Amino acid sequence: MDELEEIIAQANAGNAEAQVLLGDYYASSDEEKEITEACDWYRRAADNGSRVGLYKLGKCYYVGAGVKKDIPWALTCWRLAGELGNSNALYMIGSSFVRGIHKDYASALYWWRRAAGLQNPFGQCMLGLCYKNGYGVPVDPDAAEKWFRLSAFQGNETARNELVGTPGR
Repeated sequence: MDELEEIIAQANAGNAEAQVLLGDYYASSDEEKEITEACDWYRRAADNGSRVGLYKLGKCYYVGAGVKKDIPWALTCWRLAGELGNSNALYMIGSSFVRGIHKDYASALYWWRRAAGLQNPFGQCMLGLCYKNGYGVPVDPDAAEKWFRLSAFQGNETARNELVGTPGR
């Protein structure tokens, strides 16, 4: 039995980790039918308690890939995933508050702080940007540098670039 067949067997047996892997396999396709299949596997993983499955299912609904676009449902998936400790879901909720015309940095900061508390490099970088630019918080170069350093340490290129561009640091 090859690796893919083993993953399929485990996924069909209800293994949530295998279901996410199978979803990722189908999501790598450009074919709409396979993208829909990916979302179905993420849904199965989510039903089996997978925080990664919930996060990825939320992404499907947020962009309308393989399912009808439904941003409220995407946010619900991400909130559930976040409650289970998925820091990427917390970051995405925060980011949803600053997309579009009406930006709500106070709400975004709440979610980015939660993501950063779980060592999410994207949440950390966004906190750095907020403190650097005064988005929802007073400008604080020291706090900005702290968050950029934490994020850069985890490989976040944006944070690294921000540190390079910080005078006297």
